[in-house]
Amino acid sequence: QHCKAYAAGGGPFILHDMPDLPEQLLMKLGYLDASDNTCVEEALQVFCDATGNKRMLRQAAACIQDLPGTGSKLARLRSVLLSSEVHGTWQIAPKDGHVRNHLVGKKLLKRTTAPTAEVHKAM
Repeated sequence: QHCKAYAAGGGPFILHDMPDLPEQLLMKLGYLDASDNTCVEEALQVFCDATGNKRMLRQAAACIQDLPGTGSKLARLRSVLLSSEVHGTWQIAPKDGHVRNHLVGKKLLKRTTAPTAEVHKAM
């Protein structure tokens, strides 16, 4: 099961420390991008809500979602990422296959491979 998760995430990778380290991680894991997922606050929320990530953040005593403002949340995530207390195995962003299948089943979408704009319109 773990091997499948690593493969789905593109395998192990290393990010160098930089001021935008959290944003780089969110992009690498698929939570943030330049087209469909551009909201950093939303990307952080989804990242923190992922089961494996939530567990790791809880072990590091990082209550990121309780902090006010995106800047303080990113700063806290950066400190967690640089901490030796976490092993650095993070969960990739969830895919939208279930939503697409549901919309096709309800005849709100013609096919599961429809462009993202069509999926948004169908929702």
